[in-house]
Amino acid sequence: MHDSQRQFAGCPSGNKITNGDTWLRDFMQRIYATPQWAAGNTVVFITWDEGIKRLASPEDSHVTTIVVAPSVVPGTQDGTAWTHYSLLNTVEGLLGQPCLANACGAGDMSMSFYLR
Repeated sequence: MHDSQRQFAGCPSGNKITNGDTWLRDFMQRIYATPQWAAGNTVVFITWDEGIKRLASPEDSHVTTIVVAPSVVPGTQDGTAWTHYSLLNTVEGLLGQPCLANACGAGDMSMSFYLR
């Protein structure tokens, strides 16, 4: 979102980081106001799509993911080396769906963040 070359509807031009942060804040406020959030049935994963490219190997490239849910204790951190496949496996499990391809062998993040 922050480095997008496109202009999105409803997103003013200007500082991309400020615009992205404002959009996310407003979007999350709408999520927090839903009955599903109040019932504890919602999780939002905010993740970046790639790490730092200048690092020597994929193992050295860390991608930030923020997990937001009523069940997540504020300040929770997990040092596990999760992957995008782990995120996919977790979402599939939460939705009661079978895993796809490489996600089948990836870890499930649910227990680390008290999701289910």
